[in-house]
Amino acid sequence: MARAAIREDLYAAHAAVTADVLAVGDGSATPEQRFEVWERKNAALLSRARTTLEEIHSSDAFDLANLSVAMRTMRTLLRSHS
Repeated sequence: MARAAIREDLYAAHAAVTADVLAVGDGSATPEQRFEVWERKNAALLSRARTTLEEIHSSDAFDLANLSVAMRTMRTLLRSHS
């Protein structure tokens, strides 16, 4: 049940980050252009998140602790849209 809850949270975070990315830029910008702007605005945060997720990915086991850290990392991206 814990893994299912984390998966549901991940899906919700993914949808929210996608909405944040698509909200950047003007109405004529492509999704790719919007992502580039969002990525530039959040470069430091994305760098930290990528480092954390790469460390988790390279670990020997994927347990609930690792999954919780990964989910928390994803949530930090949701605070980046301001």
